[in-house]
Amino acid sequence: MLTTTDDLFLPSEAAGPPTADLPAPIIRERIFGIPVDPEVLFADAHNVYRARIEKRQRQLIVKLAFIRSFLHPGERVILITTAFSPLRLAEQLLTAGLFLELERALLVWTNYRILHVPVGRHKHYRHAIAQIRYGDIKAIRLRRGALEVDYKKGTTEIFKAVDFAERPKIRQLLPALPLTQKVRTPSARTHLCPRCTRSLIKPVPSCKKCGLVFKTKTRMRAATLLSPGGGYLYLRHRRPFAYFTSAEAIAVSTGALLFVNQGQMAWASGPTWMALAALVLLRALAWFHATHLLNEFVPCREGQHPVIKKLAKLSWLRFGPRKTRAAA
Repeated sequence: MLTTTDDLFLPSEAAGPPTADLPAPIIRERIFGIPVDPEVLFADAHNVYRARIEKRQRQLIVKLAFIRSFLHPGERVILITTAFSPLRLAEQLLTAGLFLELERALLVWTNYRILHVPVGRHKHYRHAIAQIRYGDIKAIRLRRGALEVDYKKGTTEIFKAVDFAERPKIRQLLPALPLTQKVRTPSARTHLCPRCTRSLIKPVPSCKKCGLVFKTKTRMRAATLLSPGGGYLYLRHRRPFAYFTSAEAIAVSTGALLFVNQGQMAWASGPTWMALAALVLLRALAWFHATHLLNEFVPCREGQHPVIKKLAKLSWLRFGPRKTRAAA
């Protein structure tokens, strides 16, 4: 066990900020303004300091400078690891092998909770963040490189491909987590507003506190139907958009060549129907996967590219509420 376990986790209501009667723990060190516990963060599974661990953790914390505004008073980081965001079975079968890079995430362990931060290819912030309060967890375990979290609410999430180098440290840390804390309203992983850090309990078009507007399913689905991979472009994922555009261009070109060579007889040929089936399958896959990515509460970014702004003003994208259209 960690030698700092006794004062590492302090009881608090729903793993939130300390109450007035409970003094905040002492902040021992800050890295880029982020409070950390170096005795735990830079130590191995045997509680021995390792320079390579400090180097690896510092490289990850550089990508998390924005997280300072999300931390409660007295909250400090004790571990950072890479993983993949939770995927349901249907999403794994249809999309995980194709777009697994879009599921990259960082798990930031603190003395109050676990912060789930989806990141891009080079671990850049995607302006989405969620929290897992220790008081909401019924059981947590590391099995075959996957972090399995059972919530008191009754659901389960699995974060796969946890960094191999951090697995021994996580196994040592799990028994010390304060899972016996009582919470008033148990919940699962909860998303936070990237601007004001307010909890987003259910899908909303905008944050009720700060007014930040989020991308909507209506516009995403309209973009998917009207453009190959348009939903990915709407969500600012350019690589899948290029893949889907290329795949649909190949299918359309194949069908066009068949009609040029065979005329009306092309309707009776198998390759023509295969090309049509490929088009339908590609649109359905883009629709399904983009809907999954939209569950991360993707904010509408101010100062978008002029072309994207013009597209957003077209009548076929103006299906959302008036308030959402004006803010976007």
